[in-house]
Amino acid sequence: MSALLFALLLGAPGLAQNPPADQKTASPAPSAQQSAAQSANPARRPSRDSGAWLRKYKDMPPADQEKALANDPYFRHLPAAHQQQLRQQLQKFNSLPPDKKESVVRHMQVFGQLTPAQRQQARELHAKLHNIPPDRRKIMRTELRQLRQMSPDDRQRELNSTTFHSSFNDNEREILTGLADLPIGSPAKSPAPSSSEPAPATAPAPK
Repeated sequence: MSALLFALLLGAPGLAQNPPADQKTASPAPSAQQSAAQSANPARRPSRDSGAWLRKYKDMPPADQEKALANDPYFRHLPAAHQQQLRQQLQKFNSLPPDKKESVVRHMQVFGQLTPAQRQQARELHAKLHNIPPDRRKIMRTELRQLRQMSPDDRQRELNSTTFHSSFNDNEREILTGLADLPIGSPAKSPAPSSSEPAPATAPAPK
């Protein structure tokens, strides 16, 4: 995934995450019992679909997008620096080819369906991945795509394999295992008739 996608998914409060507390009054006021229940269990609070705004406005001219963004109550609640970040991210999004735009929107939609704990885990793991040297990060992303396309049983066998442990160090394995376990990325493929084929060669983990 591109750096832009990481920014849209992981670093854009408001449009890409849950609504700010004082903006929830736009909806009908909850009863006292409902308020108490939500306070006791924040995870039950409804989350906003991360891709909803982009799906609605992605095909509009940039000037109309800017107007829609300026009128969005979530956006108006943000600090000026964050508003500027979102404007820049929107400009970068508009510079993408159509297929890349659709990919960003799909990933944002999936990200919006994660639980708050899963979203936090994704942010932390992607931050760790970003700190990996570029050559190793490229190898890890290739491995991650393969892991996400495996069935749960095949994925676990790969994670426990000698090849996986010799190809990636402790930190890399932790990142790959965590990201592979999140319900994002490509769906698992049907199990292959035979798993006797040797795993593709991978550069050994740096010492």
